[in-house]
Amino acid sequence: MPKILRLLVLASMSIAGCTGNDAPAIDPAVRAAKLLPADPKLTELYRQSCQPCHASGLNAAPLTGNRRDWNLRLEKGVTRMRQSVIKGTPNMPAGGNCSQCTSQEMTALIQFLAGRGAGVMEP
Repeated sequence: MPKILRLLVLASMSIAGCTGNDAPAIDPAVRAAKLLPADPKLTELYRQSCQPCHASGLNAAPLTGNRRDWNLRLEKGVTRMRQSVIKGTPNMPAGGNCSQCTSQEMTALIQFLAGRGAGVMEP
């Protein structure tokens, strides 16, 4: 096989590999920075109270929408998670910086942060 033909075959094989279903993984921090709840009220609460830490990982906060970060925490259940938010943790202030959040809103925010509900909107 002539050298130029071999190069063309190799080039087409490598291009074909790029168009498969193996999409490049999105960096979890980049994704977390873009996620917002679909509900406008939750978006407002999230931006004011949760996003500064959970979209960046500040103070070792689990990243928004990163299920791997949230799996162990969620094993204890959403009710216990909500209690942890209300009481605070060593790295999170009591109430999760959301003194105006109702119990239902806090639950919805926890589910959103953990990538398990409250509708997700990626701008």
